Amino acid sequence: MKQSNKWYRRAFFLFLLVCLSGLGEVYLEHQKRILFIEYQGFIKERDALKTEWKRIQVELSELSSGLRLEDIARSKVNMSIPDPSEINIIDLNDSSK
Repeated sequence: MKQSNKWYRRAFFLFLLVCLSGLGEVYLEHQKRILFIEYQGFIKERDALKTEWKRIQVELSELSSGLRLEDIARSKVNMSIPDPSEINIIDLNDSSK
């Protein structure tokens, strides 16, 4: 009787190991899915930040552009480019005077 009792114990122990292994596999798969969803969220956030950064760079280049300053000067201050006949050029290096 002891011989068959040992066999049942070994079989039960192996059954428990298989069940625990299966539960561990399910748990790890669940953790993997959670981490993958979190990773996808980080990827979306990174893409949104890249888009925002590019928009800010374009806006900065527009603000520092000479064309924008010229438009402001023309519209708000009513500045314009003078006629060539109205321009006087002064040479400070000219020592003949």
